[in-house]
Amino acid sequence: MDETVIEKVSLSARKDRVILSLTQPDPWDAEGVMNSLLTRIGGYISVIESGSLARELPETEGMPATLRIVFHEVMPDKAAEKMALVNGRLQERGIGMELLHVSVGYS
Repeated sequence: MDETVIEKVSLSARKDRVILSLTQPDPWDAEGVMNSLLTRIGGYISVIESGSLARELPETEGMPATLRIVFHEVMPDKAAEKMALVNGRLQERGIGMELLHVSVGYS
């Protein structure tokens, strides 16, 4: 199994949940993007559910986790539907999900 690298771990403003961030910088309809993202999300779930996160960062033990997916390209409807399904499956496991669209522009 490949090692999962967590891009960023932070605590919520109230310090009552742990946020694991990952970036999805590519166009959503590019070949392999969704499969790659789902694989990465699976790795993050593993880190949470295996207890690895709590072992590495004991201050997060017992805190609910949220995956924050940061993306730059507008999400088409098909990708939004897929992410809604992913969110439902995460919620079943007690894991939250936030989608954060960060528009990148040049002047």
